[in-house]
Amino acid sequence: MSYLHMKGISKSFPGVRALSNVDFEAEKGEVHAIAGENGAGKSTLIKILSGAYLPDEGQIFLDGKELSITDPHSGREQGISVIYQELSLIPNMTVAENIFLANMPKRLGAVKWQEMRQRSHDVLQEIGFDISPNAKVRDLSIVQQQAVEIAKILVEETKIVVMDEPTALLPPREVKTLFEVINKLRAKGVTVLYISHRLDELFQIADRITVLRDGTKIGTVKPQDINQDELIQMMIGRKPAERQYWKPERAEMLKNAPVVLEVEGLGDGKNLKNVSLSVRKGEILGIAGLVGSGNSEILQCIFGAKQAVSGRIKIQGKEIKSFEPATSIKNSLAFLPADRKNLGLVLGMTIKRNISLTGLDQLSNFFVVKNHQENAVVDQLIKKLRIKSRSREQMVETLSGGNQQKVVMAKWLLPECQILMFDEPTRGIDVGARSEIYELMLEYVDQGGTIVMVSSDMQELLAVCDRIIVIGQGQVTAVFDHEEATEEKIGMAMF
Repeated sequence: MSYLHMKGISKSFPGVRALSNVDFEAEKGEVHAIAGENGAGKSTLIKILSGAYLPDEGQIFLDGKELSITDPHSGREQGISVIYQELSLIPNMTVAENIFLANMPKRLGAVKWQEMRQRSHDVLQEIGFDISPNAKVRDLSIVQQQAVEIAKILVEETKIVVMDEPTALLPPREVKTLFEVINKLRAKGVTVLYISHRLDELFQIADRITVLRDGTKIGTVKPQDINQDELIQMMIGRKPAERQYWKPERAEMLKNAPVVLEVEGLGDGKNLKNVSLSVRKGEILGIAGLVGSGNSEILQCIFGAKQAVSGRIKIQGKEIKSFEPATSIKNSLAFLPADRKNLGLVLGMTIKRNISLTGLDQLSNFFVVKNHQENAVVDQLIKKLRIKSRSREQMVETLSGGNQQKVVMAKWLLPECQILMFDEPTRGIDVGARSEIYELMLEYVDQGGTIVMVSSDMQELLAVCDRIIVIGQGQVTAVFDHEEATEEKIGMAMF
């Protein structure tokens, strides 16, 4: 029997068979990737392993012993920890306090602070980080925060670590640092279960890859025995289509297109210093930059979600006097945030209610929503954006990441916004849904819309953008047309 064996795991939710008789095995000290589209069952499987869900059927064995995991606390007690994309650290506490939050060393009721700081220092050194135990977590970089999260689980003598989209917020050089940490965990005999939609990472770090599709296990392969296209075929059940998203004729089309958005000297007093840019009608402008360089803040300040302290903005040639979300929406400009679950959607509401939120003025009469008209408009947008759902009344929290992103798009297409600003448009979205998002973006600009997008994925920027500007330390460091842009040039401009 393997070191970790999840045997015959099944789980159903109302109307959905999430997992069906799944067998999953991993060895001690192995990095084992779990791949699949959104809705394939990956999250359900790891939530059962961690105790967040109880299986309808099946058993879990660790080192030959059957486990009884009834909740996350009992999962941690038996050596199973999960590091989610949204880290569970307390920003205003120190590194040492975060590491030992659940189990502070005490003597006669008093916390042994010196021992706590020394052990924190030792465990961080063990995974290659020289971070002061007295530092506040809020002052650390993302990869340092991940190191603290890993240190937390190491002091608990964790045997299995699940990493769910650990590189979603990391620039390329910090991904390399994280992989070094994972290799050290592997050398210590810790089993790492690795989930990522970035397939190239699976080939770099995994010893084996298990593929799930529609709640069933398709197979387990070694990266050296398969290529990326074959892995995608296992995930989606068909050969991936060759797609060329950006078309050369777009460059000629945009030459004489009018400028619809102008930003001059934008600053926020912190991350942004003096950013100027312009975007033409029908264009997709990409913004690249390292985490913390100010790229996301550009969109937030333009929309008014974050206060700008300097700069001028013109939309359709008209200068905007106040940087506020209501003013932006009134001027046909919308913002789709990276954190769509917390900032882009109301998870406790239906697809219908989420989409119609931005168009209540046009769907109501004397403050009463015209239900028939609302249903017709929402159904039309569900069809247009190919949102996969049982009905408009389905709760939006039950949708896959790709379909949730489509709902956010639909929400802004209802009031017919002419400029869409995307922050990480495909973060946490699988390879199949990612293609659909790109196609919808291109359809939108072909029909006269304009897109500004921030992305940490250079291949994504190169796939769809007409121009790419690079931000470094709060300023524009380079601008590339599509034909001249390469990953190497963008990477050099970032640094």
